[in-house]
Amino acid sequence: MEKGETSTKIISLGTSFLVILTEIKSRCNIKLYKINENNDILDNKNSIEKTITNNIEDNCDDVPAIGNCGLYINKEINEDTSFELIKKNINYSGKLWVSIFPIEKNNHNNNSDIQYDNYLYEFISTSNAIYDYGKSRVVFYGIKKNYKGDYYILKLKEINGLSCSIEPESICQINDKYLCIGLQKQKLNHQISGFAFIDIIKRDISRIIYDNEISCLCYNTKNNLLFASMEINNEKKSYFSTKIYKIIQNKSDKGNDEIELKKIYQYNSSIHTDTITSIQQMTVSYFKINLEKQNIMENIIFVTSSKDSTLEVVKDELI
Repeated sequence: MEKGETSTKIISLGTSFLVILTEIKSRCNIKLYKINENNDILDNKNSIEKTITNNIEDNCDDVPAIGNCGLYINKEINEDTSFELIKKNINYSGKLWVSIFPIEKNNHNNNSDIQYDNYLYEFISTSNAIYDYGKSRVVFYGIKKNYKGDYYILKLKEINGLSCSIEPESICQINDKYLCIGLQKQKLNHQISGFAFIDIIKRDISRIIYDNEISCLCYNTKNNLLFASMEINNEKKSYFSTKIYKIIQNKSDKGNDEIELKKIYQYNSSIHTDTITSIQQMTVSYFKINLEKQNIMENIIFVTSSKDSTLEVVKDELI
């Protein structure tokens, strides 16, 4: 990368590609990397792991004292050549993007070049008009390979008017049909906060559900739970909160798919003093039956991190 360039989001497309979103000064780059087929990746990985293990075992003095951040090794660090840069930047318009996210489609085979809808892989980028070089929109991209064997990226479609969250971890895929994108109103006209459900087959908006300013999302497929952290502003004070929703999918009278959110839990943090940027569910530990209320209680654990360098682990019971 260039001097002063920092990566803000990295995604993988199958086992062959990496897409990296970077920022440098007032512009934004989207880079495409592909695995170097000439390298023996497995041997390279094993060699690196063996070197790191030996270094740690042979030189325990490299471990920093408690209170310092990170773990360093006073040995030579080699560049990983597993991936090679094949597209330096596809963001030629100079627009500022806040996040990127891969799209997984049901009949896509990650281990081959079998194409779905004529594209090997797809991903989206999101933005918000609050930035000078931004625009409230979602853009779909597709990767193709030409007859010479070269890979290239095409812009497939734009959805305009969505004030996407300015935090990178604000997108998740619900199932084979829907993406969920967090929205944030940034004191600009016509902006909204809440959730946008995107039909990834039609590449269009399926439904918008209004809520607070979403900063990050996490979806648990096994439990069908959508976790959303947000900032809540009212007349008395502002605070940071996490809500948990059950996702309900129904059929309308006309046979069309409909998606709804049922809020089942809300936790208002007393620890975070700045935007929550990441949320992850941990293992559900047990179920128990509440005979008095005649329902089943589920013990849930999740962890959040925020811009104020704070981690918070929350354990509670869900009905």
